[in-house]
Amino acid sequence: MSKLSADEAAGNYVSGNNMMKLLVSSSSLSSSSSSPSSNGGNGSSGSSNRALVAKKFLKVTLLFAAATVCCFGFYNSVYTSGFLLRSSYDYALSGTRTTKVEDLLDTVLKNASMKNKTIIVTTLNDAWAEPNSIFDSFLESFEIGSNTKWLLKHLVVICLDKKAYARCLASHPHCYQLYTQGANFTSEAAFMSSKYLDMMWRRIQFLSSILDRGYNFVFTDTDIMWLRNPFPRFYPDADFQIACDYFIGDSYSMKNFPNGGFTYVKSNNRTIQFYKFWYFSRKAYPKMHDQDVLNEIKFDPFLTQIGLKMRFLDTLYFGGFCQASKDFNQVCTMHANCCVGLENKVNDLKILLKVWRKYMSLPPNATATPQLSWTVPQNCRMRNSAILDITGKRINVRTTLVFMAAAAVAGCFIVYNFVYPTGFRYDGLAPYLPSCKTTTPPLKQASTLGNQLEDIDPLDKVLKNACMMNKTVIITTLNDAWAEPNSIFDLFLESFNIGSNTKWLLKHLLVICVDQTAYARCLASHPHCYLLYTQGANFTGEVFYLTPDYLQMMWRRTQILSSILDKGYNFVFTDTDIMWLRDPFPHFYPDADFQIATDKFLRDSYSFKNPPNCGFVNVKSNDRTIGFYKFWYLSKNTYPKTNEQDVLNRIKFDPFIAKIGLKVRFLDTKYFSGFCDPSKDVNQVCTMHANCCIGLENKVNDLKALLQVWKKYMSSPRNATGTSQALWTVPQKYCRYILSISYESSSLSSVALLSTIVCILRDLVRYDALAVAPHLPSCRATTSSQQANELEDMDPLDKALKYMHEEQNGQNNYVE
Repeated sequence: MSKLSADEAAGNYVSGNNMMKLLVSSSSLSSSSSSPSSNGGNGSSGSSNRALVAKKFLKVTLLFAAATVCCFGFYNSVYTSGFLLRSSYDYALSGTRTTKVEDLLDTVLKNASMKNKTIIVTTLNDAWAEPNSIFDSFLESFEIGSNTKWLLKHLVVICLDKKAYARCLASHPHCYQLYTQGANFTSEAAFMSSKYLDMMWRRIQFLSSILDRGYNFVFTDTDIMWLRNPFPRFYPDADFQIACDYFIGDSYSMKNFPNGGFTYVKSNNRTIQFYKFWYFSRKAYPKMHDQDVLNEIKFDPFLTQIGLKMRFLDTLYFGGFCQASKDFNQVCTMHANCCVGLENKVNDLKILLKVWRKYMSLPPNATATPQLSWTVPQNCRMRNSAILDITGKRINVRTTLVFMAAAAVAGCFIVYNFVYPTGFRYDGLAPYLPSCKTTTPPLKQASTLGNQLEDIDPLDKVLKNACMMNKTVIITTLNDAWAEPNSIFDLFLESFNIGSNTKWLLKHLLVICVDQTAYARCLASHPHCYLLYTQGANFTGEVFYLTPDYLQMMWRRTQILSSILDKGYNFVFTDTDIMWLRDPFPHFYPDADFQIATDKFLRDSYSFKNPPNCGFVNVKSNDRTIGFYKFWYLSKNTYPKTNEQDVLNRIKFDPFIAKIGLKVRFLDTKYFSGFCDPSKDVNQVCTMHANCCIGLENKVNDLKALLQVWKKYMSSPRNATGTSQALWTVPQKYCRYILSISYESSSLSSVALLSTIVCILRDLVRYDALAVAPHLPSCRATTSSQQANELEDMDPLDKALKYMHEEQNGQNNYVE
């Protein structure tokens, strides 16, 4: 239904006072018509009155109808798609509750994809979707191109606002509305404005999610005209291919000038990691858009480590206004790059298509004559032709202007800070970029709309119930083997009850259970339990060390902790074989983002030479830790068949950690102790970890003995004065044998020999399901940053033999 015009609305308008008069008049006329007239007649006069009443009644009816239409028009002006016909995809959300609702995006992708799961993707907002604007020219290019029309059925248009979505549905079958909380991408975004940056990074995030779903894609800006089928010109062996503003003649050279407006990406582990690394690198390079950040990270060693195969596309085939293709018989796409302003782009693209039609009208076997050439850019010519030649290097005006603007901003910043020293305080990006905490588009959550309206995510609910006022929770993981009566979990809870000022912490403890049996036992003894489901995995019993099940379990834990950071919660993660003897919070470093316990503390909390123990960490939720945890998790693909603690030992020296500004501290074993390096001061110790101890039975035995010592200490009168001299009687049995290994250089020969024997028998040893700490010490020898690269891929047995050889040559090496 169309809206009323302004004139129609004005013609039907009746004020409130006139309306009252009309009603009163109608009422009085009705009364008079029901009684005889003063002259005693009721014939023609009565008929006339009744006709007048009918006329007035009709006016009132029309008045209400006009008001209704006006309200309808107003509603549609505010909620553009309120009464529009829905696309066939919209009905995916309106199924019955007994039918599983198919995800809207999955439906669009499935319907648009080729047989090899490849799609073409573009983005669209209201400004570019206007009639006779960019989007119309874009679609037209497919229609008039050479062997391109069939590609339209594989084109997915990602709409950034409701108006663009409505206009897309009117002209194309595969449209998807991308929701971004708190953002408005409707109008034209000025280059490098905050709105522009948000839109560019939202695009990268969304493309990353498409790779996660297993789809290959060609991403194309909407101001790129498709003149020929480009697929025959792509490199078959490349993972990531990107167009260039300027191509220097070598498709492998990182010196090419990439343009993120046209990319061909295959979905695999390498590209999935790369896109996530690209997206999180925006924190290392704030206030830069995706293309400039790509120029920075394309030299990063991380790309070499993951084995990404990158190629740059030749402008002979993939041209643009920056560097146009000279060969009409070869060109596949033409991009309106090096051109500022929507009006200029529209004008020049229309001229470009006119030239292309002229070329296509030539006889089939004819080649383009010398007289036939691009007559564009025109409005964009000044920008395109203005190239500066500085010391032999061609630098376009865009780069120069951006540099000049950056210099001006920097000058203002210095002056402002000189006048107002506290003028610019950086509080991080999180409050301003809501989308940075998820790689899954919010609309994906709408795919299970029926269920979510009835049931809030159980994890959100349990986190909310367990967290402290500052959104901090204590987290542990539990499986059936450790949840048995009189086993590890009972001792873990007991330590909170008998510790010094620790009992109150139980109400902030969240137990993440990895199987149904552990979940049932947790519910029987603790209020905050959550069942973590991992498809195709069974973490119920014990598993072999470094088997696929063991590694999957460790990495699943890192993944769930990453998701908790995404939700804005700080956490203290603790293994269940750690006894909480005192409140640890006073001993955490207030300025650190990521704090981790150590097996052996080297007296410097900043030193990366400390051997970390992932069984106890304190992490604040912010952009730095969110990026770090995702980087850590993705690094499992770089170091396959390696657990998360060993991977942490390798990536802690990666320059990415310094780039994002992560503040890392290592916790002193004086307060956060364990069987590897027991605290000597019972009056200071906060936690004791059954690390450097193999086997569930050994752990249970020694932890019971530890709690007996602690109870005796707590009952001592001298405890109140902090002068108690209680001594640990643990570790015992096999744990004592591990602990008795000296770290002094004089005993390194026996250590190396023991290391060799233990490493040979490593695969015969069974480890407890959730024990991160009890790794064979010598198989995780900590090296310096210079040694890390040399030893990172060395077999544990080779490492042990290397230590033995070095010790015989008088070298003093630390063996964990």
